[in-house]
Amino acid sequence: MTGNNVDAPPLALPGGRQNGQVPSPYTQQVIKLLFATARTCAYPGCQVPPVFEDKERGIRSVAVQIAHIRSAKLSGPRHDPDYPPDKLNTEENLLLLCNPHHHPVDSNESEYTIDQLLEWKKAQVTDSGGFLVEDEDVAGLAAALQASLDEIAQATRLQVQVRLVGGRIGRTPGVARMNLDGLDETEQTMGHLFRPGRLIGVEAENRGMVGADVQAAGIDIDHGPAQPGAWQYAFPDNRIAQWEFPCRVDGHATRVWFEPEDRIRGFVDALFAARGLSPQRFRGWARLGDGDRVSGEWIARADLPIWEPGVGEVQLRARFGEPG
Repeated sequence: MTGNNVDAPPLALPGGRQNGQVPSPYTQQVIKLLFATARTCAYPGCQVPPVFEDKERGIRSVAVQIAHIRSAKLSGPRHDPDYPPDKLNTEENLLLLCNPHHHPVDSNESEYTIDQLLEWKKAQVTDSGGFLVEDEDVAGLAAALQASLDEIAQATRLQVQVRLVGGRIGRTPGVARMNLDGLDETEQTMGHLFRPGRLIGVEAENRGMVGADVQAAGIDIDHGPAQPGAWQYAFPDNRIAQWEFPCRVDGHATRVWFEPEDRIRGFVDALFAARGLSPQRFRGWARLGDGDRVSGEWIARADLPIWEPGVGEVQLRARFGEPG
């Protein structure tokens, strides 16, 4: 196979797509240049060619994907805010990677740095030339490569979920995590003796492949429709929490931050005493490094076990001077 095979058939598109159906952020000149200067995937030692060709069956298909050295998205891998936006989709910021290498490279940006990828780029551009693609091939290439880009974006998007959990300080160093219902059941079983060890936690679970930085976490306190927005209670760094802020949460990992339940109850009571704000419901939240704020589901105030033993909705209405 040579880089001057101008008589080869057009490149086959995955999934039966027709030429031109999928828009591409890359110009024809950029696509041609990327393929004309590369003979293999840019990952060191990988010998996968940019284009697979079976001459006997008349088949040519794209075997690589376009990878960004610096991501065009704020939350993307290796995003550089100082890099000129008009160069993000140009040849100097792009290289070709096969599918098995593209996902790991973009999912582990701390391991695959801009400087490393620039070195790969330099090595991928060869003097001997790569693959010549004609104008009739470019539309198919753009569609196939953009489809691969969409798959990468889906695989590498942040997927962080937040929930409120319970916890208890154990006899040995560390915290035993449990569901909120389990915290109440332990209270009923073991009695008031164990109450000083009760904790409320905010758990952040990363269900995606890409790591996320959690800058802060805490609890939202909603005081009803008559009040403008929820009041934010941020968990401080303390000796209880194993993880300090900011905290890296890798793909498929979970982190939990705890606060003593009496501190949260004291904060709620102080809001009521100072401002007359009666809590109606609670939810956990986490603020990520890209500026996004992820919130969990709201739970009723009586379901957050920060109150004294035996306190339910009836007692809470009396506590906060509500009718009924």
